Amino acid sequence: MVTAPRTARALPTALLEGVSAMEKHQKGEQSHMKSEQQQKKTGASNLEYDLFSEVHCLLKGNAALERYIEDAREAGDREVETCFKMIHDQNKENVTKLRDMIGKHISKAA
Repeated sequence: MVTAPRTARALPTALLEGVSAMEKHQKGEQSHMKSEQQQKKTGASNLEYDLFSEVHCLLKGNAALERYIEDAREAGDREVETCFKMIHDQNKENVTKLRDMIGKHISKAA
């Protein structure tokens, strides 16, 4: 039985890796163009939109959690009340972090 030399098998893999890298580069360029188009349409980049969207979701979540905390308090369930308070506090911390990031992105864009 005759087998092909190792270099003959390695060559197609190397070529495929080169093609794969080129495809990744092209996809990256396409993604960048789409991002620019999105910014022209909405006035915000995808990343800025994501940051604002997450802040919005966290704020809405905290509004709901305030009701849940009150429900747990009325039911006399301190464990659930404490759990909801912890989630609420974590959300507040995350809102602060995201606001800081938004500030940095806005100052870069200006």
